[in-house]
Formats: sequence, C-alpha cells, structure tokens
Amino acid sequence: MVAVHVSMANLLSDKRFAIEDGACEVTFIYRKFNELIVLSAQLNNSVSVNLILDTGFRNTILFGKKFQTKVNSLTSKTISFSGLGNGSPLIGKISLDNELKFNGVKGSGVTIVLVPSRAFVDEMPGIDGVIGYDLLRWFEIEVNPVMSTVTFRHPEGNSIPDGFTKLDLKKEEVLPIVSGQIEATPHTNNVLPLLIDTGSQLGVLLKSQQIDSSGYEIMARGLCGYIKGMEASGEAFWISQVHMASGFSFSIIPTEREEMLSIGMHFLKDYVFIINSVEQYVAFKTLTNKQQKENPQVPLMEIAQKMTPYVDSDSLH
Repeated sequence: MVAVHVSMANLLSDKRFAIEDGACEVTFIYRKFNELIVLSAQLNNSVSVNLILDTGFRNTILFGKKFQTKVNSLTSKTISFSGLGNGSPLIGKISLDNELKFNGVKGSGVTIVLVPSRAFVDEMPGIDGVIGYDLLRWFEIEVNPVMSTVTFRHPEGNSIPDGFTKLDLKKEEVLPIVSGQIEATPHTNNVLPLLIDTGSQLGVLLKSQQIDSSGYEIMARGLCGYIKGMEASGEAFWISQVHMASGFSFSIIPTEREEMLSIGMHFLKDYVFIINSVEQYVAFKTLTNKQQKENPQVPLMEIAQKMTPYVDSDSLH
C-alpha cells in the first residue's frame, strides 16, 4: 500500500469520538502490519474489526460483504472515491449512526462507508478497513512507533514536550499537510505540500508531473490498483524549514494533479510524532543519528514483493 489521498464529500451525519470515563488521555499498545498502525475496535457491540489509522483518509471504511449485517442499515446513498493506482474508483454504500469502541475511546454516530470488495485488503491478512479524519479531528494523537504506543488526549491547551520540534499545519487543509522540499536533480527543488500519511508503508514519496509512467515497471499497489514508479536519490530533504535528511533515497510516481510530497511509516517509524488537527500543528521528536541516516525508506519493489497473498498471519502482531 502506498500513500493514499482520498477525496470525498463531507457526509451529513454528526459523529463524535471521546475518551470514556472522563479521562484526559488514554495510552495503549497498538498492533502493527508492516509498520502501519492497526487499531482493534468493537463495531456496534457485535464484531471486532482491525482498522489502519490512516491520516490520508477522511472517513471510516470497511471492506467486505460480511459487514453488511454488522453495520446499521445501509442507506440508498453511495459514494465513489479513488486513490493511487490505475484501476477504477471504488464505490461504497453508506451506513449511518454506528458505534466504534477501542481501548477507552468511543465513537457514536459514526458514518461508515462499506465497500463490498476486499481486493484492497486481501493481501493484508487481518485488516478490515481504515479510519482517518473521523478519528483525528477529535484528539491530539501521539504515536511512538518504537514502543508501539498511541496516546489520545484532549486537543486544547497542550504543551509540546521537550525535545520535540513543532510545525504548523496548513490551515486551509483538512488532512495533516505541511510544506516540504527535496533537493534532487532533475526532479524538484520546489517547496511542495507534504502529507503526513500514516496509511503509507513508504518513506519519502514524490508525486511528480515531470515523469511519464510509460517507462516504468509496476512496483506497488495503491487503493485503486497497481502503480508504476521509480527510485531516485536526493541531496537534502526538509519539512518546513527543518532539515531532516541528507544523501537519502525516495520514490517517485507520476501524477496528473498538483505535485506533492508525503512521508509514510517507514520514515515516521524513527520519530515520536504528535498530530493535532484541532489546534493545527504537528511535532516530531528528532533523533541525532536520524539526521545523518541514509536511505530512510524501503524501495517500492521490496514492498511489492512483501505484499503477497501468502503473507504469514503472524506478521500482524
């Protein structure tokens, strides 16, 4: 799976997540799938679901016909959405007023988009769907990939802990987007929007208008099918004005839309990071040895080789 930026209309139902029992915050250990953050939730007090926490998604999505009897009655409304890949957009049915509970966090009135096909998650054993801004909009979220812990806390009035570098999110964006820059010839020296994408297994990814996909191989799978890409080397990488890496590799895929950057979990796994969509900032706890670390991402081809139906279920641990 690669960085996915889903474009959807806002759904009509009101929905809210909150920490139960009046606590100010809750911390728990999350499960991993290839560094992705997997949250186990109870759906409508009837079935457990495993959802990837994906900051590049706006809504909560379940894949598979088996959930048709587990969600609340499906409405007549459908929604079409797309992401990376050369296939057709996905079409889902809308279910309103669902309940999701996990580890002290409860969501009521949750809208779920149910996609009958499981093609997107068939190569990810034990994964049932994704959850994104539906959850992110209510909390400050702190993730420690080394400890596999995630903390949800009330978003207002928090101070940034010592050792963290704070960056402002773009105020006009719903998803966590800052600015980024890659110094790499001939690809780009421009300042571009940069998505902090916990739903991506990659490190640094550039969506570029300057390359033609016809000359590249199928290297990974996106939300809507297989994509073509290439590897490149860069001299320097910045997030906002903060220098993050020198002498690094990154992935490039073609786009017909605006150029942008993203960082996925293979990059983020070396940081403790905080995302606060309410007060619109992110923070990274930078590590000294990370500044000089080379090749901060797994090549696309290696990820594609890992994504096979024969993956051992123990990889979801």
